[in-house]
Amino acid sequence: DLLDSYNSFFKTFRRKYGAVPIIFIHFPVKLDVREKFKLRYIEIKNAIDILKNEFEPFYSIEVTESIVDWPNDNSKDNEKFPYHYNQKTYEFISDKLMKIYPFNV
Repeated sequence: DLLDSYNSFFKTFRRKYGAVPIIFIHFPVKLDVREKFKLRYIEIKNAIDILKNEFEPFYSIEVTESIVDWPNDNSKDNEKFPYHYNQKTYEFISDKLMKIYPFNV
């Protein structure tokens, strides 16, 4: 059960590390044709949505599916790697991370 497993994991994490921020990135499944992984994504998202308020500070990052696409390298092998994305996807995640924890670079 994902809910129980994540709950146990985050409790253990909090005991060990205290109230440090937790950043959970939901990797988009838009490019994955396997139904079981699409269903797993939904189950993981639901579990995180239920638990995130209990383990604050907790940041749940989801990528807007409309920007998700294959990498722009035109490789025919891309379809073997549905968790490799175009630059916009990585920039979206990076922008979300910078809002949570801005680096002074």
